[in-house]
Amino acid sequence: MIKKILKVSTSGSTGVPFFLFQDKTKRDRNKADVLYFLNRCDYNIGDRLFNLAVRLKQSKTKRLMSWLQNVALIEIGKLNNEKIIEILDQVKKDRNKNKVMLGYASGFESVIDFLDNNSYDLKDINLNSIIVNSEYLSRQTKKTLSKYFNTQALSRYSSEEVGIVAHQTLDSVDSFVLNHASYFIEVLNFENDDHVKKGEIGRIVITDLFNYAMPLIRYDTGDIAKYNINEKGITEFERIEGRKLDLIYNTQGNVLSSYIVYKKFYNYYHLLKQYQFIQQGEKEYEIVLNLRNDTFGFEKELIQDVKNDFGQDAKVLIKYVNEIPPLSSGKRRKVVNNYKT
Repeated sequence: MIKKILKVSTSGSTGVPFFLFQDKTKRDRNKADVLYFLNRCDYNIGDRLFNLAVRLKQSKTKRLMSWLQNVALIEIGKLNNEKIIEILDQVKKDRNKNKVMLGYASGFESVIDFLDNNSYDLKDINLNSIIVNSEYLSRQTKKTLSKYFNTQALSRYSSEEVGIVAHQTLDSVDSFVLNHASYFIEVLNFENDDHVKKGEIGRIVITDLFNYAMPLIRYDTGDIAKYNINEKGITEFERIEGRKLDLIYNTQGNVLSSYIVYKKFYNYYHLLKQYQFIQQGEKEYEIVLNLRNDTFGFEKELIQDVKNDFGQDAKVLIKYVNEIPPLSSGKRRKVVNNYKT
């Protein structure tokens, strides 16, 4: 029996509208998954959770539930310096002994940008951990967050259609623990349904073990990951690479990991507010930069760096903007493919 119609979704990985049903068993399972992985990030029921998100308009009932659960809902739709100071002050002055922050990668990148350019004392902020969801958490952002807040920054991979699929934890800080209890998770080839080998990237495909109202069997999430088996013989994601729709290709037509793109900007983080890498054609690439200052003196080096990996015949254009707007969801895409969609 269907207990609840959760939503009508038109934004799945296939772009095809579908009804997504969720019964009570599935909802209870999702709650159990959340609590399990939060516990592995040093959060226990009753601890303070600061949830940084956009569009947090909620009913009185939901606001009451958040209060009872000791969750602080913080709207970050307009994240300027004043708002960042307000958030950091709120977290710092909170008297709860155990505190965890949860939010978008782009929101935390704005916090890092503020801390890089302003003096703010984080000595007594005392966070158990930082959990980053919804967006790709780069190694540089992860490292910088951990340095500033003196705690681990951990990435959560979840799907709106199913729930938490994989999660970095305090005992697995650089790889993703898979949620085998709720899903049968596969990483399949881009061209067929063969399973990829260790160290290869492929499509994340999920079979939900608990959604009886509307079973999801071999559901292609549209995301890609690097598959690995650790020293204990346990399957894990070494990295979540992003969306299949945003795969990028070199000038020879071979798929490249989006991680290659992220690495190219590590040395320039102190000069950039935002960046975006767009493949516009078979051999045409556009780099969009939002600078902290008026000039960027490394155009030749960056263009050559791109050509070294994408091909010496690559045509690379650098474009400067004052703002890279987020999607309606509040997320920002760092890698975009307008060539093969």
